[in-house]
Amino acid sequence: MSDEDDGTVSDTDDLGEPIAQLEGFAITPGARFIARVERGLERRHLASELVGLSVLAPMTIFLSLLRIPFDWIDERRAQVPPPER
Repeated sequence: MSDEDDGTVSDTDDLGEPIAQLEGFAITPGARFIARVERGLERRHLASELVGLSVLAPMTIFLSLLRIPFDWIDERRAQVPPPER
């Protein structure tokens, strides 16, 4: 499907003079708006970190507990001298 079919304009198209005139209407956002956006981003970042931790913590604990018997077996092997031939 091309850009003309769905009504969108690609980045390579020249937007022309009407769009250039709209640059003068730019409004700087207020401090409250920026603070609200930053708080929203911080909340999402915190939620993302907590989800990541909730996934990684059980796996780390499981691998640590799984490692205990293997370490014990390795210690036992190190204590037993190899058979003489």
